Amino acid sequence: MPNGNATYIDRATTLHKAYNIMILLKREAKRHQDQRNAAKRNTDNATQSYKPPKPTPLAV
Repeated sequence: MPNGNATYIDRATTLHKAYNIMILLKREAKRHQDQRNAAKRNTDNATQSYKPPKPTPLAV
């Protein structure tokens, strides 16, 4: 039978692990958001000067 103290310690370590995972997830989400923003900036700059090529007629 676990005593009350062991249960408290287990709960504290579980909360600590969950907190660390939450921080890692936040950091990862921010990194992905930064990548999306950078990609969006790049496409905005690219689309302003992009002219689509004229379609070539298909050889029959």
